[in-house]
Amino acid sequence: MIRRHIVSSLLALVTAAAGILAAAAPAGAVPPGSPIFVFFEDLNRLCIQPYGGSVDAGTAVVLEPCHESAVQSWVRDDLGGGVVHYRNVNSNLCLDAFGPAATGTPVIQWPCNNISNERWQPINLHDGPDDFDKKIVSRVSGTSSYCLDVPWYQEVVGLQIQIARCNGTGAQIWYEYA
Repeated sequence: MIRRHIVSSLLALVTAAAGILAAAAPAGAVPPGSPIFVFFEDLNRLCIQPYGGSVDAGTAVVLEPCHESAVQSWVRDDLGGGVVHYRNVNSNLCLDAFGPAATGTPVIQWPCNNISNERWQPINLHDGPDDFDKKIVSRVSGTSSYCLDVPWYQEVVGLQIQIARCNGTGAQIWYEYA
């Protein structure tokens, strides 16, 4: 319950600061094309961003303390069938699994294209319109067995994220809010 309250409070703060009209969409829904923040473990509020705020292709995507800036903002581009691209607002590059469907494949930012390494499927972990916690499944090589993952569930600033076989642990629970 505390987690949902924190997430709800963060949602209200970001919505007010960004001037996004919450009335335009149902509670918890992200309007198409709106920037979202993706963060891990709401207790420490670590967000994903390109290392050092880089705009260069191939830069590692790492955990950093949330500060709700463009380097931590991502746009979810709908590709159909529940599959999306996550495109960084600052660099305009996509979240990319840099390699095969395998545990330990690093996540980087890369120019957006139609390859499977940039296809993701956010899946709600609970029912309801205000569900913010998700697993984010990688569709690399057409699979759906690998999830966005924090290696060994380490809440370490600067740690590069990866994909790993989906296992239902806290290392693979992510939060999205607009």
